[in-house]
Amino acid sequence: MHFICGRKYRFFFIHSKVFYFFIFTFTTNKKIHLIYMEDLIEKTKQLIGKDKFATVNGITLESVETGSAVAKMIINEQHYNGLGTVQGGALFTLADLAAAAASNSYGVPTVALSCNISFIKAAKNGVLTARATEIYRRRTVAGYEVRITDQDENLIAVFNSTSYIKN
Repeated sequence: MHFICGRKYRFFFIHSKVFYFFIFTFTTNKKIHLIYMEDLIEKTKQLIGKDKFATVNGITLESVETGSAVAKMIINEQHYNGLGTVQGGALFTLADLAAAAASNSYGVPTVALSCNISFIKAAKNGVLTARATEIYRRRTVAGYEVRITDQDENLIAVFNSTSYIKN
């Protein structure tokens, strides 16, 4: 059994290939609550599913794991700029959704403090995939990198985000 200590009153442990997440909350009757990772992932998907802007723009959340997420967008005419390539705001929205899912996957509300994106290659058609990876996580801030690729795995953009963990 491996213990990984997180923030105060929060502990992770891995046992028999099952990942559990404990959140200790002290109520009037001193109960200890156990939340399974599957429940946190489902709650994260529900939270991200409420993102109306991403939904209207055809962005879907494909998967979420602790500290990482994958989102996809099928390119269509509404995503094009005047030059006939995918508009930068559409790419930013795709990356932002993936980063939001990854940062909120711990069950603690987390919001972006700062984001930037570097556009590497123009995208014109097909499916774009954003893969968010946690770079670091501290008590109140966390950092994420999101790499957007096309269906041929060509790098389209790199997005970096610093997030505030609301405790």
